Amino acid sequence: MMTMPWRPEHEQLFTECCLNNANCTYKYGFFDEIFDYYNELHSEWRLKRYYTDSARLLDHIYHCMRKNTVKELLYKCGLDMLAKYSEDIDDLNLLASSPSEVYGDIPIKLLRALNCEAGGMMLCHEEYRNLLKTLGRNYGEIYAQPLNDAQCGYIK
Repeated sequence: MMTMPWRPEHEQLFTECCLNNANCTYKYGFFDEIFDYYNELHSEWRLKRYYTDSARLLDHIYHCMRKNTVKELLYKCGLDMLAKYSEDIDDLNLLASSPSEVYGDIPIKLLRALNCEAGGMMLCHEEYRNLLKTLGRNYGEIYAQPLNDAQCGYIK
């Protein structure tokens, strides 16, 4: 299935009006049907049911259909929370071929551990990426399990 990418202003409008709008509500059964259809068709997209943020399913599907974007790469690697905040990265590597390259060579193990809202926001800034890399080198065991927002807040 081929789709025409939106122009940047349309993507921004979708983000503002749907993804970042708490007042935007949806009929949940409809999203279950969309999830079931695309998950069966493209299991490699690693779709998730976003029960509290249903429009993110549309963002996930849309960016998996687009080729060669940072969000496509992150979503397909199962790093959905990092994909959510990827537009805020202060020095985004648009030519990256791996999630590690997107974030200045942070190991994938660390990225998987930081795949939460607070982790995604921290990884947007080089100063935190440097701190997280240093912690990984010196205290790698803290990244053995996925961290939650509170744990990332403590590190911050």
